[in-house]
Amino acid sequence: MATHLISRNGIRLTLDPTDNFASISDNQLMETLGIIPRFFTDKEAPIWEQVENAYGFPMCDLDGGTVGEDLHYRYPEDPALAPVAMYQTDTEVMLQYQYAICAIYPKGKPELAKVTRID
Repeated sequence: MATHLISRNGIRLTLDPTDNFASISDNQLMETLGIIPRFFTDKEAPIWEQVENAYGFPMCDLDGGTVGEDLHYRYPEDPALAPVAMYQTDTEVMLQYQYAICAIYPKGKPELAKVTRID
């Protein structure tokens, strides 16, 4: 069952938003997120900009993969990845997957996701 948290900066965080990691504790899921939750400092600033500024390197949009309506990331010939976490502002969403893959898109439009890898 998904766990909903609110960060101190007003960014809404949901662990296991698609209920694919029921056998993993919330503490273990939080550990898989690494330092990425610390990247968010302002719920009004664009997510891509906040992440890129905190990460310290330019992020590039990965080509070839898609985020479906079920929020799973799919890349040709690879198994689909379920999101470990979802971060939300009033206008944007970022999904964090295993292997440091993140997808950022306007709320309600996952088909417009820009996908990057933060590792």
